[in-house]
Amino acid sequence: MEPKCSLQRASPVARNSILRIILLVLAMTFVFNFESSAQEEQSRAAKRDSVKIAKIAAGEGVLSILGGPGYTPELKLIIAVGGLYSFKTNKADTLIQRSTVNGSFGITSSGGQTGRAILTSFWKQDKIRIFSNLWFKNIPDNYWGIGYDNGLNTPKSDSTTAYNRLYWQIYPRFLFRIKKDLYIGPVWILTIPGEVKKVQAF
Repeated sequence: MEPKCSLQRASPVARNSILRIILLVLAMTFVFNFESSAQEEQSRAAKRDSVKIAKIAAGEGVLSILGGPGYTPELKLIIAVGGLYSFKTNKADTLIQRSTVNGSFGITSSGGQTGRAILTSFWKQDKIRIFSNLWFKNIPDNYWGIGYDNGLNTPKSDSTTAYNRLYWQIYPRFLFRIKKDLYIGPVWILTIPGEVKKVQAF
């Protein structure tokens, strides 16, 4: 006669023990992988930082890019991209700090576009400073008129207050040092209004 094999079901205690072991192994594997990924990311970040620090020490230009969404009640959803570029106008000049140019451009779900660029620069052993702002806007807006009563009594609608605002603005400043921490210079503001169109209701 052939021997008969009988299988017995594991007891509830044994099944719970096996389940705990499996969960423990999975948890340890997850923690190990997470720590490894975190260490790799820290290593990459440290390498990027060291390269950036070396460039700054050498007076070289450094570029950073940033983008993302935003929201305002007037413009609704905004998708924008921008950046910051820092540099030295003279690498050998130890008396000047780093200059910067930062800018951004965005489009909105309300049909508008906005852009800006801002320069902060230092020249000739910090004897000359040149700052400048450039703004561009092509956005839907509202105008209620002049005075408190118009603002209070004019209803907001496409036919009463809504219009499309388009303009450029350039705002340079040139500063010259005459004494320590004392600068003088001309300021120029140029605003270029564009075509203003009444917004039509859909």
